Amino acid sequence: MGLDARITALAQAVGADIKVLISGKVSTTAVTLASGVAWNSVTTPGRYYIPLATGTDQPLSSGNWLLEVIGVGTFIKQVAKQLNSAVVLQRTLNGNTWVAWDLAYSRGTILGGVGQTNGTPTGAIIERGSNANGEYTKFADGTMICKFSAGPTVSVTNAYGVGYYGQVVWTFPATFAAAPYTGLSIQGSARVTPSAYAAATNSQVTFYALDVQGSAAVQPYACHWIAIGRWF
Repeated sequence: MGLDARITALAQAVGADIKVLISGKVSTTAVTLASGVAWNSVTTPGRYYIPLATGTDQPLSSGNWLLEVIGVGTFIKQVAKQLNSAVVLQRTLNGNTWVAWDLAYSRGTILGGVGQTNGTPTGAIIERGSNANGEYTKFADGTMICKFSAGPTVSVTNAYGVGYYGQVVWTFPATFAAAPYTGLSIQGSARVTPSAYAAATNSQVTFYALDVQGSAAVQPYACHWIAIGRWF
């Protein structure tokens, strides 16, 4: 006797719910539910198609969904698959309480927009972006790294002892939650070195460009910035 046949015989003997509990299977035929169905009420094991979902308790606000329900009694798992994307979410009913929806990560959802609620990640694992001020990478744990390479013209013309200095300002491509750690390297003259001008803010940092031996100059320098901090 095959496995399915033995499970069926056992289920007939001690109750239909046992088949679902042992096999972990649900019907391969999806039952269509109304768009506005309350998802908390869908606790009967099976497969359900919910078109253009608008009901309460659903994981996201829109989309066509395949909802799989597995479990026995008040111990239920819902697995929600958005049919127009790679998004899969799941949650469980323990007694009378539904736990929050949890995103199941895959190759299609690792990269995207990160998010958080009260310190708990709610979006993708890694987010990357760029603009005129450089590139940024956000991670789900709150870490953010910004970097930028450019060749700004710097006026190293302010007298400082036997040398000169000028200011180099970098506005970060994304805003930090607090002032990050920053660094700058400058290429273009063996005598010019960067030095922190002031503590960074959450949106920018200002450096001195120091030339301690040369003469005043206004010229482009290859500047390479990096900042490491947190986005929440």
